[in-house]
Amino acid sequence: MTIELKEISKSYQGKEVIQKLSLTFSEGQTHVLLGSSGSGKSTLLRIIMGLIFPDCGTVLIDQHSMSPRLQPFLAQQIGYVPQDGGLFPHLTAEKNVTLVARTLKWSQSRIEERLRVLSEMVSIKAQLLSRYPSELSGGQRQRVAMIRGAFLDPQVMLLDEPLAALDPIFRKDLQLELKKIFSQLKKTVIFVTHDIGEAAFLGHSVILLRDGKVVQRGKFSEFLRSPVDPFVTEFIGAQRTLQDMELYD
Repeated sequence: MTIELKEISKSYQGKEVIQKLSLTFSEGQTHVLLGSSGSGKSTLLRIIMGLIFPDCGTVLIDQHSMSPRLQPFLAQQIGYVPQDGGLFPHLTAEKNVTLVARTLKWSQSRIEERLRVLSEMVSIKAQLLSRYPSELSGGQRQRVAMIRGAFLDPQVMLLDEPLAALDPIFRKDLQLELKKIFSQLKKTVIFVTHDIGEAAFLGHSVILLRDGKVVQRGKFSEFLRSPVDPFVTEFIGAQRTLQDMELYD
């Protein structure tokens, strides 16, 4: 499934958050939106989901224009994983994951099989699914959120800084898991982060945003070798803990 954004703009209280932005996200690849807080990354995801609509411009999901009328149908083709997982605290992990499928009248056997496949894929033990979100670790909650986002077998996965709240060790482990999962799912993935190491590791294509505009797009090695703007070098240099970026070429 291909996503096209054509000359979209979005303002809040007179401030332009997205500025006449055009992007195409090709099918079957992981595209990383990179940028500082306030650069427009999360707003773009909400626009793609149809949770908000641009003030002008067009959003095309496989040539279908996102509109209030089509949003319920198109949204079922998109899996969404928010930063904090977004799990309902009063439901067990299993009920969180299967809620929409049950609403859509999936059979019990179909639900159980899909749950088994995805639980194995994200390496979460079956007994953990009977627990409530407060009884799970941060990493376990994110794995459950991944299952929920992928449960309906959507063609697109949107992830809004899903690892931001995790400590470095769990974060590294889940980065490895996610790269494997993305490869297995073969979906169009749009992954939001402000972490350049994460972007370099996960992204086939990296898009650096600033003030709602694209500063540079391409492989991360191109950001290092051929930055198109001083901000690219400044942004990379601000994260001094990253070493040996050539590993991600």
